[in-house]
Amino acid sequence: MTDPNNASISDAPFNKAGYALDPNASRYTFGVWQFLRTDPNTKNKTNFDYYATLSVDRDAITGNPGSNPKVYLRIVKKSTGSEVYTKELRAGDSNISLPSYITNNAAGVTNTLTYVASRGTTPGVITFSLVHANLEYETLQVRDTELPGNENEDKPNIQTTVPFKKPEQITYYREIDESKYTEGQPYTPTGDETVITKYVQEGIAGQQYNASDNRDITKYEKIKATTDDNQPKKGLVRHVVGQKKVELQGGANHYYVKRISEVIDSKGSTITKLYALDPSEVNNFNGDDVGSTDVSKYTLLYTTKVNAPGEIWTAPESKVTKVNSKNGDYYIEVNETAGSRSLIVTGWFSKTEKVTHNGKQFDKPFTNAPDAALTAAGKGNNSKNVIAGKEPDFQIPTNSFSSFSNNYSIPTPPNGSTDVNYYFRKLKGEVEITYVDDKGNEIKDPKKDTPKSPYDTPYNADEPGERPDTIEKEGKTYKRVPKGDYPVGKVDENGRLEKSDPIKGKVEKPKSTITYVYKQVGNVYVHYKDTEGNVLKDSVTDMDKEIIDSDYDTVVDNRPQEITKDGKTYVLAPAGNYNKTGEVGEVDEQGHLKSSDPTIGQVAEKDKNVTYIYKLKEDPKEGEVVITYVDENGNEIKDP
Repeated sequence: MTDPNNASISDAPFNKAGYALDPNASRYTFGVWQFLRTDPNTKNKTNFDYYATLSVDRDAITGNPGSNPKVYLRIVKKSTGSEVYTKELRAGDSNISLPSYITNNAAGVTNTLTYVASRGTTPGVITFSLVHANLEYETLQVRDTELPGNENEDKPNIQTTVPFKKPEQITYYREIDESKYTEGQPYTPTGDETVITKYVQEGIAGQQYNASDNRDITKYEKIKATTDDNQPKKGLVRHVVGQKKVELQGGANHYYVKRISEVIDSKGSTITKLYALDPSEVNNFNGDDVGSTDVSKYTLLYTTKVNAPGEIWTAPESKVTKVNSKNGDYYIEVNETAGSRSLIVTGWFSKTEKVTHNGKQFDKPFTNAPDAALTAAGKGNNSKNVIAGKEPDFQIPTNSFSSFSNNYSIPTPPNGSTDVNYYFRKLKGEVEITYVDDKGNEIKDPKKDTPKSPYDTPYNADEPGERPDTIEKEGKTYKRVPKGDYPVGKVDENGRLEKSDPIKGKVEKPKSTITYVYKQVGNVYVHYKDTEGNVLKDSVTDMDKEIIDSDYDTVVDNRPQEITKDGKTYVLAPAGNYNKTGEVGEVDEQGHLKSSDPTIGQVAEKDKNVTYIYKLKEDPKEGEVVITYVDENGNEIKDP
């Protein structure tokens, strides 16, 4: 596939005030360093007027691990923006010193730079140290395209990875597994979907990409997946899964500690491990151990959890862990403080030898170490040439070996890119009718209106028998509901759930579903009796199989003022208790038997029975004037 469809790869923006990248457009700038001093008393930081850029020729980044591209180092004077120093660095260069003016020619400050060549999948690394007894002089990593998590960190010793990889950013267009798909629900990818086609673009780790957009593919339709909103369609070009980066090289200048981060997934997530040279391997150490992922001479001290791209690692809890040496005769303590971004690691202590200070015995620090000359960059700030810890001398103020330790930070994985996936299925559709109650429960088996058919095939889900007025299920009757809003959703005038597909149309997707909504029905009956409980008139049906919760009103049309039976006239009985025979009971002002169902209400699942009571109408005596009192509906409200 050659159409990028809005895909692109370009350099990530660099907008750090006061700094500029290598102006040579044919080069890729992967690092920018600011030289500074931290006041040991106030901790205030002062940036010097110089910074460095590191770049490589773009065409030298071939993806070949052994290419070890030449690195162009430039020193720039910030106040003028002028380039004042340049040097070409080659893999294997060591003990290089930069001009002392980068630290204002301060006394007691030296510096050393080393370029360790790549090994296998481990990239080449440039290490730079500002050496000073008080550790006041540091380098701030303003830009690090390989490990952006290092940016804004200032340390006496820094490292930056030299790019050589040509990672791919791929957008896949895949056919779903129909057996794992539920119509109407987002598709959950299994990872085994067949690739229909793909778009591939290459970049340099740290560059930014725009993935190819979703697109129309002939004879396929797009399917929404659960991953659609979680995959970054923009980001940084990813690192290669399995790639390991040794950031502390394991030599003297890094206290013989290795910090190895391994990329474990295509998102760029990493696991970081800290190793220290084992006491038993001191005499076996050689220069080849520096920068290598080989840890056979080192002891594992700590393993982080999986860190997602851009996730800043912090210690999950406060605790101290003792780690034994290979022979079990020494130990190191790894100190975690909840929320801290670094670990405090001591040097090795003996488990068998003691030293006495102030009348108290302490485990003896292990102070043996390889010859510092075996490390290309020398001792750096490791002036005592010890493993892991810093100052092995007993500290009087704390009455301990409190200075025999170092802080080791955990790097933040870059926001590496991930493969982008879009999902499709072949265009063929069917139409099904479902029948549910107002809460969405199925009350009748679905009916196939149209089997799998080509797109544009007409269908009609209102053929005879497809939209019944009523449905019987388990002895209950359900009636198609009128237009309205129900728990299941809005329903139109045809009883169709509006969020389902149209009743008539054309097949235009793999499965169209028309849903008709029904609701259980009930009845309301009205009965007529005299004050003795005798039936005066046949019962009538006020509501016949009407939908539950429908309103009924027996007063309007099923409560006659008079009833004639056997030549006698009966009128609605006034309020009172008509329980002489035990057949009736208390009657309200409407002539309604209170013990029966209400005269006005709502249809329920159980039939309702409303009873009206009548009394024999008395003829007025001859010559007698009778005055009656009624309301506007003719109901007697006072005895004559």
